Amino acid sequence: MSNFTDTIPHLNIEVLPGGLIRLENESMGDSYAVDIHPMQLRHIAEKTGLIAEVSATDAELLRTERGRIAGMERTLTRYKRALLDIKVRTEQLHDNILSISQLGHEDLGIEVAQSAALADFAEYVCIEFEGDFTDTPDPERSARDST
Repeated sequence: MSNFTDTIPHLNIEVLPGGLIRLENESMGDSYAVDIHPMQLRHIAEKTGLIAEVSATDAELLRTERGRIAGMERTLTRYKRALLDIKVRTEQLHDNILSISQLGHEDLGIEVAQSAALADFAEYVCIEFEGDFTDTPDPERSARDST
């Protein structure tokens, strides 16, 4: 919990560096302060119906789900990186096929069209997350890795 201070009429709320919450009432010239632990505040909120009570089973389920979500986020990140690498390789493939076709030795019209479509599709798939990674695949590195 981050440190913060808030004021409601006649009540100052402050989260102290150690995590305790200080409630201070200043009215009619008197000042009263109470420091409470976040678990005490949660208990009060649960008992008064402000938030739902969390049982041990619910807490374990929540922990399990958070772990599952974290795993899914790692998998998604891995898939995004793989798709970006595929995008780089399809662009290289298209450039290579186009270069060969321009030499005049082969009739690769269909291959050029297919590689262009593949490179365009890879770009379409990756466009939303292409800037998410600072270490996006390097065409030179990908060319070295594939040999």
